[in-house]
Amino acid sequence: MSPARPHRIRHGFSLLLAFTVGSSQAQDALDDSAAGRASAVLATSEFAATHCPELKLNEDALQAVLAPAKLSRDVLREREDFLRQTLALNALLDTYDHQTLCTMVSRQHAGDVDGLLSSE
Repeated sequence: MSPARPHRIRHGFSLLLAFTVGSSQAQDALDDSAAGRASAVLATSEFAATHCPELKLNEDALQAVLAPAKLSRDVLREREDFLRQTLALNALLDTYDHQTLCTMVSRQHAGDVDGLLSSE
């Protein structure tokens, strides 16, 4: 075995380690993104259930958003994303009349969660 060969093997292991760490960090970012999205959508759906009972929640659409997060609803409620969304929605309570508020809430995630909330 030539002296250059162990160097190539070490270099190969270094590249493999860097790729593995990079992949792990990318997966962590995806997991955090899914959890953040799920927390915000959960906060919106719970706000709607409390303040806009005329809106119908599509539980299948909600579950499709929650599943990639791989976290329980209780854990999602503890995230900062849930708190931020809840505070933002609560701030609208004194600003808008009921109908306008509920229309806004029903459209909150319309772009990324098809059919989450709808009028009955």
